Amino acid sequence: LNKMAAAEAITQLQTDEHGMGFIDLVQGECSARIYAHGAHVTSWKVGGVERLFMSKEAVFKPPKALRGGIPVCWPQFGDLGSLKTQHGFARNVEWALEAVETAAADCVGNPGESRAIFTLSSTQLPAGLPMAEGWSHAFELTLATSISEAGALKQTFTVANPNPASGAASEQPAEAKAFEFTTALHTYFAVRKTKFSRKKEREKGGGRRRSPLALYLPSRAPFHAALTRERFLFMIGARFPRLRALAWKV
Repeated sequence: LNKMAAAEAITQLQTDEHGMGFIDLVQGECSARIYAHGAHVTSWKVGGVERLFMSKEAVFKPPKALRGGIPVCWPQFGDLGSLKTQHGFARNVEWALEAVETAAADCVGNPGESRAIFTLSSTQLPAGLPMAEGWSHAFELTLATSISEAGALKQTFTVANPNPASGAASEQPAEAKAFEFTTALHTYFAVRKTKFSRKKEREKGGGRRRSPLALYLPSRAPFHAALTRERFLFMIGARFPRLRALAWKV
């Protein structure tokens, strides 16, 4: 961000009626609310209009993951990993608020922005966390979320291995090795109306099968979300085993 300045006055988390900490980023008529639990974005408003969906059944009681908004799925998305818990454990634990920064609009047209940076490391995991059973690797996560006065919401997610393997294997501690993970910023967008369609196709032998559910956003939806081909394939990978080829190593 251009000429970011620390906002000392608002680095303290506020507390909601459930006793959970959160921070509001505000730029003009645009805002974002981020909970320390899971570094979870639960609200993104542009011109006062909510862009994210939060379920009425969401339970604000750790370690339960919040339902809706933008949960952080890590170290696995869905069942694409070795853990028994769906979507891993990053969304189930408290992250640390490292900084809140702001930048004013400049003379070259960049809008004002506010950014919150949350971190989570393996040393912060509660002992005996059921969601993390089977995970033994050291890690450091950083999630920077920003909102601009133009209404743009941006998230940058960084995964670091503090003990990468190098040199002779005999010289490395047990945890000093590369690990695999899958991840997603599993966004729930708010839409006014949806239209669903199932296409039927005849298979050889006269049978019928149903193709995957297709979701159409009407032209009057609050906004249009652009997905890259790679992101789209990753999002549906959990439902289509043949597409389970997206994994990263650090």
